[in-house]
Amino acid sequence: ATTLDSLDESLTEFVQQSPVTDINLVDPAGVPTQRFDGSLSIAGIETAGDLDATATGRISGVDVNGYVVGADMNLDLNGTVRNDGGLGDAVFGSVTGEAAGDFYMDVDGVFFGTGR
Repeated sequence: ATTLDSLDESLTEFVQQSPVTDINLVDPAGVPTQRFDGSLSIAGIETAGDLDATATGRISGVDVNGYVVGADMNLDLNGTVRNDGGLGDAVFGSVTGEAAGDFYMDVDGVFFGTGR
């Protein structure tokens, strides 16, 4: 039987305390093609290492003509959290969503991040 105490131990709701500001678009060949300014706030649930979260915020970059452009980004993140006391935590998984504003972008790929 699942009790409230055991549920609390296996289910963690979280809000990223400081927004993610190191945002890079990497093409399928693994080459970083665009570094974005701005930030994404992450909120979601981790259950026994499985992550279900959203990332929302405003990003900006420079277009091919040298103009600064911005867009609101909304992403769904589904992945796995790995805890490593010596090297820091890492998270990776699938990401879908879009950015809309001065430019538009559909996102369907993977994400990763570390606690370092």
